[in-house]
Amino acid sequence: MSIYFSAEIGSNHNQNKSRMYKLIDKAKEIGANSVKLQLFKAKKLWHPSWKEQFEVAKKRELPAVWIPEITDYCKKMDIQLGITPFDLGAVDVIKDFVDFIKISSYDILRMDLIEKCFNTGKRLVISTGEANISEIENIILKLREIGKYSKFLSIPFLHCYSSYPVKKENCDMSDITLLYTILRQYIYNPIVGYSDHSKDPDVIYEAYEKGANWVEFHLDLEDEEGCEGSGHCWRPNDIQVVIEEIRQREEELKYKRQLRADPSDGLRPCLELRNVGEINK
Repeated sequence: MSIYFSAEIGSNHNQNKSRMYKLIDKAKEIGANSVKLQLFKAKKLWHPSWKEQFEVAKKRELPAVWIPEITDYCKKMDIQLGITPFDLGAVDVIKDFVDFIKISSYDILRMDLIEKCFNTGKRLVISTGEANISEIENIILKLREIGKYSKFLSIPFLHCYSSYPVKKENCDMSDITLLYTILRQYIYNPIVGYSDHSKDPDVIYEAYEKGANWVEFHLDLEDEEGCEGSGHCWRPNDIQVVIEEIRQREEELKYKRQLRADPSDGLRPCLELRNVGEINK
């Protein structure tokens, strides 16, 4: 499976539609497969006693009326769109306009939200954050309970650290292997990924080497700073280098695998590579 890159725009649109489209354009330009947004209302996100956080969130809200137009723009640009809803009402707003729905690591215990998102029929992506093993298992058991569980469940579970930013030395990508081991008990060939807050190429390379096949990263513009500017957002030129390097590694691995003997006649390379050679003569 080719690695999937998702550019998290988050609230870096600064409630500016023009800036939103610039971010989508950049995501496409650097090779991302999708962009992801967040839909929340401050009053449904933070308890009133946390006034400072409420005021910050209020300035970062995505206008819901933009969503149909953003969907059309993403289709025009041939890039997928995902949105993280933070309340049940937000699910109803986005369900007809997205390619996938992402569950935030902060909502990993919200079984009502997970169930409603899953029931939309859209692809679900779940960020595990600091979740423990039993919490991850509870999600799968919940999906089994509502009668839509399958051992072929196509839900990417993303390992991440819920710090903004997180230091390289605090990133242990062996947790990706652990997450795969947990999921393998319930799902045939599970999809495991990594949601990055480190802005460090080595961390993403290690995630890839450990088997992550879905990578999410926060994206900002090259010469401007969005409202999430706290050190965890990638600049386009920097993350493009990482994406291109991993794509190159994938091609090299694919080529090496094609050098194996084909089971049809026992000769090397495989038929696919032989056919390419014939075409290029």
